[in-house]
Amino acid sequence: MEPRRKARLDGVLQEAVASGEIAGCVAMLNQHGQEIYYGQAGYADREAGRPMTRDTIFRMFSMSKPVTACAAMILLERGQIDLLDPVQKYLPGFADQVYWDGAQLRRVEIPATIKDLLGMTSGVVYGGAQGYAETRMQALWSEVQAGQARGEETGTVDFANRMGRVPLAFAPGSRWQYGASADVLGAVVEVVSGKRFGDFLQEEIFAPLKMQDTGFFLPEEKRGRFAAVYRQQGAELVRWTGAHLCILPLYDREPAFQSGGAGLVSTLDDYARFAQMLARGGELDGAHGALHAAEPAHARPARDLHLGVAARPRLRQLHARAPGGGTGPEPGERGRVRLGRLAGHLLLRQPGGRPGAPAHAAEDGYRHHRRHAEVPLRRLCGAGLMRAGDGCAGCRPADSLQMGLLLAATGGFLDAYTYVARGRVFANAQTGNLVLLGLRAFETDPQALRYLVPVCAFVLGIVLSEFLKARKRALHPVNWRQAVLGVEALVLVAAAFLPEAWNNLVNAGISFACAMQVNTFRAFEGNLYATTMCTGNLRSGTERLWRYARGRDQEDLRVGLQYFAVIGCFMLGAGLGGLLTQILRLRAALVPAGLLLAAALVMCREEEERP
Repeated sequence: MEPRRKARLDGVLQEAVASGEIAGCVAMLNQHGQEIYYGQAGYADREAGRPMTRDTIFRMFSMSKPVTACAAMILLERGQIDLLDPVQKYLPGFADQVYWDGAQLRRVEIPATIKDLLGMTSGVVYGGAQGYAETRMQALWSEVQAGQARGEETGTVDFANRMGRVPLAFAPGSRWQYGASADVLGAVVEVVSGKRFGDFLQEEIFAPLKMQDTGFFLPEEKRGRFAAVYRQQGAELVRWTGAHLCILPLYDREPAFQSGGAGLVSTLDDYARFAQMLARGGELDGAHGALHAAEPAHARPARDLHLGVAARPRLRQLHARAPGGGTGPEPGERGRVRLGRLAGHLLLRQPGGRPGAPAHAAEDGYRHHRRHAEVPLRRLCGAGLMRAGDGCAGCRPADSLQMGLLLAATGGFLDAYTYVARGRVFANAQTGNLVLLGLRAFETDPQALRYLVPVCAFVLGIVLSEFLKARKRALHPVNWRQAVLGVEALVLVAAAFLPEAWNNLVNAGISFACAMQVNTFRAFEGNLYATTMCTGNLRSGTERLWRYARGRDQEDLRVGLQYFAVIGCFMLGAGLGGLLTQILRLRAALVPAGLLLAAALVMCREEEERP
């Protein structure tokens, strides 16, 4: 940089300090990956007379958010999360949410997704004195902060679940508002990775990028470089030492709540390396960040054309015109839909776009689509806008309604089998088993604990399914869901040949297998279902039909009937299970085992045929 320009920039920094606007600062300019300017002015600690230096450590506050987003993109690239995953999949506190519509609380119809957290369209806001949701959120943050003062710290995941139970400021996806979404996203990273959020950041981002002074707390040897915080009080700058956003003010110990929205400390050089990694497409000095693998050429239009809420009117037009209006390609034309590795961003290429590598989104006619918005993927299939197998998750056998009906029938069959042939214990209905456990315990029945066996096995099944999901790459070329079906089928085959004296073991094994199934196959055609129990399906189906009766939305009718179709298949499976168990006795378990193996084979064939 020319000395004259450098002097002007230095003057700007010094004037800001001299005028009392700031106590001190450091600044850097990089161009084409090279540093062209560095300057510093003022004090890191005015009272101690400690000047600003290049290695001064700052509270990053909201500049923590891009780091948290990067962590989420790493999980996305690895296939461990999807942009359209509902947050409640990882944080149960986000189930059955309500939002404030300005006059009353309403139930959330489309749950908040990972994409909503990344884009701050989740409805999760910061606390404040204005607005119903803001005041309720402020009460929660004040409660947590008061607990911290008493030494009662709240963990990252626990805090996020508690935030999920606070009414939202608006329906997820309906608008944007700056808020605490990144704190929730950090909790999602912690749940999915199985590591503390700070440990994940250290291993996946800070260590590879050599960000040696970045983290959620300061060891003693670094505290002498920590910048003090000042705020305006009238015309003066006054040192501020209070707590903010439930972040420990001194950063002198590892916090229980590791705030993905505001909790990091860092230096100028550390954060510059992170920014350079982003600017270079995810790579710096041979170290790769999230964007290096998560943003291949064909997925970049999803970043360049982030339409969000503004896209919805256009999507409505697309939906209305697609069947006969000529908006989309006819079946068989070059109008293929691709789901890039940025799963959940549907990139629709219209006829007329250049073949080969995609160019700018507007030039090649790409469209951005949120699956849970107005245009379900299955409707694009039906309208000829895409073909089955072109990347539509709703068209895969694992996610199809037919698979859901088959698994529901299997669930009903297994409940009947264990009840009729294995000591009147339900394989799936753990609520029933717990009720029977309570009844028999109070009757001092020595056999009461047999009802606890399937409950514990159910828990273990959930754990194993999550383990297989986390190790999905190691299972290649076997899809992790195929592995779950295979394990379930093997358990049933073994059950068919074990005598009645082994009923406790058989019931435990079947409950274990059913838990894997219910935790693995949870959504079909974009709607959440349960294949081994009926209560949730009954509630959701009834709610959809009630909404249809009020609004006459055909989508509500279709989905409501699907829920009751799943319930019907469960009942059909239970009836057939009871009948065949009376005929085949213990060997009846081979029937659902065969069905599950057939389903796994269909999934294998589909994976082989996918281009």
